[in-house]
Amino acid sequence: MDPQIEETSNSIYEMRQAEETQALQFIQVIQERIDWMESQGMNQWNDEEYLDIYSEEYFRAQARSGHLFFLMKAGNVMGVAALLEKDDRWEDGSREYFYVHHLATRTGAPGAGTAFLELIADYAGKRGKKGVRLDCQLGNEPLNCFYERNGYVTVGEPFTEGIYKGIRKVREL
Repeated sequence: MDPQIEETSNSIYEMRQAEETQALQFIQVIQERIDWMESQGMNQWNDEEYLDIYSEEYFRAQARSGHLFFLMKAGNVMGVAALLEKDDRWEDGSREYFYVHHLATRTGAPGAGTAFLELIADYAGKRGKKGVRLDCQLGNEPLNCFYERNGYVTVGEPFTEGIYKGIRKVREL
């Protein structure tokens, strides 16, 4: 994949595809975000044994399939995300969208999440996608507001999968 570059006021971010050997580095960013959520009293991945459900082998397989991406700044990993071409949580399962999963940025990196979402949208557009879809925890207002500020709108009704209660969001391109 060609790196996608997003210039912000004082920094440059790029999105790079992760390799299978980088699965643990990918997981480390997720664990850092889980620990932060726990410290903030936020319920998202920290109350559902996230890294037991999504194992190292799962992330290795996703990397082999070309679905894992890093957000990079000055050679350092600032975030992680998976971009899938189908998602059973969406009734139509349209392949005209990318589905974002496992999106996490390093704590203490203001603006990284917004930059990553912009790079993902740009990447999707260049690959002929109609938009980007994701889901997030129902009731996690800070996260829902973050997505709305970045052009995502809630669609459909809330859903339940195990103990997870989510809502679907889409950004049309």
